Amino acid sequence: MRLAREFGVQLITENEINTLRELTGEVHYLIRRGFFYAHRTCSQY
Repeated sequence: MRLAREFGVQLITENEINTLRELTGEVHYLIRRGFFYAHRTCSQY
């Protein structure tokens, strides 16, 4: 995606969503629905 390249972000993968679910117990509904689709530092955790 052009915006991801332009702003230097990475797309959120299913693996990262599963990691969030393991760490927090649930994933925010906006992430589940694809409203938020990119991150900068999620893979650090």
